[in-house]
Amino acid sequence: MRKTLAIIVGVIGVLALGWVIYYLINQLTSPAAISPKTEPANEQQSANQLKIVSQEPVFDYWTASSSQEIFYINPEGKIAKIGAPQNTHLSEQAIKNLNFVLPSPDGQKIIAAFGDPHQPQFSIFDMASSTWSPLPLDIKSVAWSPEGKRLAAIINQNNQTDLVILDLAKYLSSDPKQKAKAPTMLIKNFSLYDLKMEWTKPDTMIFADKSSNSAMGSAWRLDFAKLANPAFSEIVSPGAGLTIQWLKEDLGLKFQNQQSSLINWAGQLINSFSLMVLPDKCVLKSNFLYCFLFSPASSKINWPDDYLQKSIYTKDALYKFDLSDNLSNPTLVFIPAGGKFIDADNLKTIGNQILFINRYDNQLYSLEIKD
Repeated sequence: MRKTLAIIVGVIGVLALGWVIYYLINQLTSPAAISPKTEPANEQQSANQLKIVSQEPVFDYWTASSSQEIFYINPEGKIAKIGAPQNTHLSEQAIKNLNFVLPSPDGQKIIAAFGDPHQPQFSIFDMASSTWSPLPLDIKSVAWSPEGKRLAAIINQNNQTDLVILDLAKYLSSDPKQKAKAPTMLIKNFSLYDLKMEWTKPDTMIFADKSSNSAMGSAWRLDFAKLANPAFSEIVSPGAGLTIQWLKEDLGLKFQNQQSSLINWAGQLINSFSLMVLPDKCVLKSNFLYCFLFSPASSKINWPDDYLQKSIYTKDALYKFDLSDNLSNPTLVFIPAGGKFIDADNLKTIGNQILFINRYDNQLYSLEIKD
């Protein structure tokens, strides 16, 4: 009897020890809990900061820097301008299988990708003239230049894939001679494909793998100050779930291997966050980084795949990081009231407002802030 009791006690002890070890490992590998500096003045004031500015679900949106106007495209592909007393549709044309939208730097044009996600078609919409201009089917990927007058394009022609720069005015011209002068060859037989391409500086592009925790993603910089001799260099070494958002010319927010950090133009570490910060939930304003943060519900979530596939939703509050500080203790700016849930995505600023899409209802919201 005593021997049996001893065995039982031993088994319970081993199970208890295993649970303790499991708990400690989870605590060490899970993102830290959010610990804000201050609370908003009162709940009613916080609630009044938040407004829905779209009158329908939004697929994507953008702002015009010169006019401070806000535009959006709905899931059916119709384009509207935010206004008072009501929003105005600029295009009623429906677009089937909308993939993504690339606004020009000044917000006056967009490129819409639609159709097969692996072989999308592209078309340009001009906000001023409310007209569409389709791009040729042999274009496989595009990115706006920083000044918005050119496109970087990966073109597949005659069984060859090239990276070229297109003068947009010439390319869209009805004059065949002007159209022929539009492309400038950058790299022949371009071997990289299915990557995110961003033209971030006049003579620099960034290429990054698509974000997935099941793939080791990297990022490369292409320098082409000398068109005759463009040079590639790796700026982010391989890691799981790579996501980068460039906040400004020399500052990026990186998420990789379940860790969030600020990096410079060369991919070098500037500072690390002690908690999970997703790049698409942040925006830079002055010297402050505003981010919608949340406490992960489980350590078993496959970031960022589960989030991108909308298998999970977060419950966010807005915090402010002072970039001159060590990023360890953000200030709470806004918390939803009255049972409202926010899962914020695609942040932008206009005046004293932060704009975002709430993934719970896909509406476009504005949130008034004070620096």
